[in-house]
Amino acid sequence: MAKLIKYVADLVGIDHVGLGVDSVIDPDEIVKLSKIYPATWPNVTLAEQRKKVFAQPEQLPRLTEELLRSFSEDDVLKILGGNFERVAAQVWH
Repeated sequence: MAKLIKYVADLVGIDHVGLGVDSVIDPDEIVKLSKIYPATWPNVTLAEQRKKVFAQPEQLPRLTEELLRSFSEDDVLKILGGNFERVAAQVWH
């Protein structure tokens, strides 16, 4: 994942990169939510969801270590939430 983050940062700039850590990891839960909110998750099947691989929260420390090999500490802080915090402060008054 660190290589992908580096690729995106090189493509669009470090100020536009962040991790979306709000995903639902349990495939069964996604299928339940798709029935409640079909406009958000149309045509979701359990088989489709079980094919997807999500990063687990316990993987974040290792990812952080990997990011620190390619980015400064300030840039890693941006990736891990600083960019979202900055945009939220600018948008939500």
